[in-house]
Amino acid sequence: MNAVYWAALGSRRGAGESLASWLRAGPLGVQAIDAPATSALAGAQLYCPACRVDEAGRRRWYTREDWPEDGVVCTTHALPLLRLDAPPTRLRSRRWSPILRDEFRDLGAWTQRGDVGDVRRPIVRAICARSDPRVPYSRAWAEAQWHLWATEWPVPVAPRLPSRGSLVPMFQFDRLALMAIAHRVYSALDSEQGTGWPALPIRSRVLRWLEGRLGRVRPCWRPRVARYFRDITKSGPQI
Repeated sequence: MNAVYWAALGSRRGAGESLASWLRAGPLGVQAIDAPATSALAGAQLYCPACRVDEAGRRRWYTREDWPEDGVVCTTHALPLLRLDAPPTRLRSRRWSPILRDEFRDLGAWTQRGDVGDVRRPIVRAICARSDPRVPYSRAWAEAQWHLWATEWPVPVAPRLPSRGSLVPMFQFDRLALMAIAHRVYSALDSEQGTGWPALPIRSRVLRWLEGRLGRVRPCWRPRVARYFRDITKSGPQI
């Protein structure tokens, strides 16, 4: 038995559980790994309501090694991930409608695809681009998140805090909303079947930038961008 197994002694490793999560569940906790690796255990961790093991008469929830740092949907169970400061002692999931479960599944698969990074990043940046410096988030993000909330997505009616210049928002529900919006826009551009909500308002320079970026990697998408984003300067004040 090697040192890793000693460190996690008494803790049964869950299917696909990350090494950091497994060691954290052992008797030594964060002390089970050396200093350079402790950063992997610092701060909040991601949890899925269905990723758990039963051991010694109790349930233990764990994080998976195939979840990216900014993951939003469980790659196995297609359930929204929760970011918690401490391992949960109880975690329940709602009974989602079949439509939402299909959307969660599609979103989880999309976030795992490495071949969409060149189009995902500019879409996310355009959604995050502020329309008014007095407002901490963009109109595009706020309007789209409202539509998600109205269709019972597990997100607030509007973003809680800005992303502070990063593509990774602070709160997990904002991360889920942002990636869900980007995925809906991506799917609409790819299939031309629409997003299900009105074109999102962005500033003219952001619209031109997005058309140029997407046009370089997906030339056929360039004329489609204006169907799903609208120039905010032509539709009233930038609020």
